[in-house]
Amino acid sequence: MQLFLDTGHSERTPRQEPPRGTCLEIVPETGRDGGRGALLACAEGIADRPEAEKAARIAITALADSYYAAPEGWALRQALEESVRAAHQAVLAGGERGRAAVFAALVLRGRRWLAAHAGHARIWLFRDHELRLLTRDHLIPRPRRRPEIAKALGLASEIDAEYHSGELAEGDVFLLTTPGAHDALDAARMRGVLEADAGAEHIAETLATRAQEAGAPGYAGVCAVRVEKLPPESIADTRESVADLAFVEPPEVGTIIDGFRVDKLVYRSRRYRIYKAADTENGATVALKFPDPSCREDPEYARSFLREEWIGRRVDNAHLVKALRPRPGRRRALYVVMEYHEGEPLAKRIRRKGGLPVEEALRLAEQMLEALGALHGHGVIHRDLRVNHLLYDKAHRRLLLLGLGESRVEALKEGADGSATSAWSYQAPELFEGKAVSERTDIYSAGVTLYRMITGEYPYGRIRAPRWEDRAYRSMNEWKPDVPEALDAVVRRACEVNPSERYASVAQFASALARVGAELSGNRYETRPHGERETSDGSRWTWVVLASLLAGLVAYLAVALR
Repeated sequence: MQLFLDTGHSERTPRQEPPRGTCLEIVPETGRDGGRGALLACAEGIADRPEAEKAARIAITALADSYYAAPEGWALRQALEESVRAAHQAVLAGGERGRAAVFAALVLRGRRWLAAHAGHARIWLFRDHELRLLTRDHLIPRPRRRPEIAKALGLASEIDAEYHSGELAEGDVFLLTTPGAHDALDAARMRGVLEADAGAEHIAETLATRAQEAGAPGYAGVCAVRVEKLPPESIADTRESVADLAFVEPPEVGTIIDGFRVDKLVYRSRRYRIYKAADTENGATVALKFPDPSCREDPEYARSFLREEWIGRRVDNAHLVKALRPRPGRRRALYVVMEYHEGEPLAKRIRRKGGLPVEEALRLAEQMLEALGALHGHGVIHRDLRVNHLLYDKAHRRLLLLGLGESRVEALKEGADGSATSAWSYQAPELFEGKAVSERTDIYSAGVTLYRMITGEYPYGRIRAPRWEDRAYRSMNEWKPDVPEALDAVVRRACEVNPSERYASVAQFASALARVGAELSGNRYETRPHGERETSDGSRWTWVVLASLLAGLVAYLAVALR
């Protein structure tokens, strides 16, 4: 039996004022929510900051998109926490600097509820004729001035939201209100509306209207949800970790696991294995990524494994392998289902060709940076970019970026700090020192990767220990004399030891490479006049031959037609 809910929301804005907030209610059909349940949220942009309405709308959209993209194995708290961070990052990214929004969010799943908020948006629970405020306002009092908002999405570099949870009871009514609503209505007036035992839509509409009539100074938003019927208790109600998805031994070829037939082992490393498999439910060919059993005792590894799946669902780009969502309840072990692509590991292609031609390397670098740009646009730092995590799809001449398990997501700290991974020759120097990562960290790795594409070597030599020693950059011309100096200069800047001296963004790096590519194309074009002269000489002789043949044909016809 499923959880039955009655939901509704209403919004009011004074005339001639732009709306500064937005409300959201999502109640997916059973079996189509990925086990995430219902989500209600409201947000309001801070009035004295830029793009107030846009900040609220972006926050709510990012929150919902991220929440329903969360892997099935994530606990409810983890899914909501990381979605709040995603919303925070979305408000920070792009747009005018300084925009921010207060918010409140409520998740109802199974027999439990979970709430999150920052600022002075509020969440209330009406149970047994008692209206209880579940949240506390994040405000700092100031003499003779309006209180200062202490917490909000986009307000600081990181978000410190507050979370509350509890058991549901049939008949519960939850309210989410923006400041304009509860500042105009006291708890007694709100309780009077709730005592009428009306539907959720009517409750929200009545409260928002009365707030406006009471002189709400700005936007007034109200979300309401009534718990009509609870389902039987399940293990999902008490899940607090990814322990429900257990480590299993990597499957043997030919076996079936959760309805996936394992057909072929296509890649093996110290930490995971990738198989080609067939989905027996729909016949699709997929890739299954299983952790190596040696990682069983590492609790962070399971989280990083599922983090890769979450990113693969949220970030849509032609050069990223898409993670697929198994049918809810189908997956019983720890593995990731992904799109399957035939291809050649880029590391193998580089070895086979003794380094790639400059033109090919530039084309692949453009695709690599496009994938990185898509990740950075979602607040994701890859942290482990290298040729071993790039796959070349020969059929479509397309590069695919893998290895997202080490990524840092929206300032997520668990297992994604500044420590270096095992691919030391690709790691930015700041990682060896445990410093914070940024887009420039990925730009360094991208520069090393491009260097290796062309030369098969490393710009600072092979690094065999997890520490950085002063080394001199070696020009690509030492390995490949035909590499243009302009290209070497671009790669050198991407690989600068000091992060502040690298390109500030992937877009800048890509633009610099595009200019080099344009110069190379121009140089090829400038050599054409000589070729054209040769072609002209050849064409003169061609016309002589054709004229002779035509004359012969005319003479033949003249004789034949007599």
